[in-house]
Order: sequence, then structure tokens, then C-alpha cells
Amino acid sequence: YLRRLPLNTLKIDQSFVSGMMDEAGDLAIVQGVIGLARSFGYRVIAEGVETPEQCELLARAGCQLYQGYLFSKALSVDVLDSFLRTSQA
Repeated sequence: YLRRLPLNTLKIDQSFVSGMMDEAGDLAIVQGVIGLARSFGYRVIAEGVETPEQCELLARAGCQLYQGYLFSKALSVDVLDSFLRTSQA
């Protein structure tokens, strides 16, 4: 059924991202989701990335996109616009 859905990206839940450094089961799930997504040609986004170590491990596993406090806290639309303009310079 997954192949039939109109998807191009799979998201890894923050609960697995936060546990993957200490729990072999969480790491296996993260790696499995990334492998599954890649086999379908989907992009992968990891939610709740808070440390450079998490980001590096995800990148080595093949994750392409990240969101979390490592990059920024949640921002209002006005603040986000300003943040994006200054971070692109």
C-alpha cells in the first residue's frame, strides 16, 4: 500500500531520533525507514534533531532533510521570514 500512496517524503518521528543514540531498536527503525524510503525513491526527513551527533548519524544513514532545535526553535511566520533571509546571505 505504501507504494500506492502519493508520497515523495517519509518522516522519522522524533521519538526514534531521540532514542537512536542509546537504543539499538530505535537505531534499527531509523535505518529501516531510511532504507525503505530510498528503495521507493522517497526523500527522508528526521524530526526532532537536537545534536550534531544525531545529525551526523542520520546523514551517514542516508537521511537528506532535518528539522529540530539543532537548527532553530519554532518560529512565528514573521520571525521565520527574517530568519530565512539572514541565513541565506
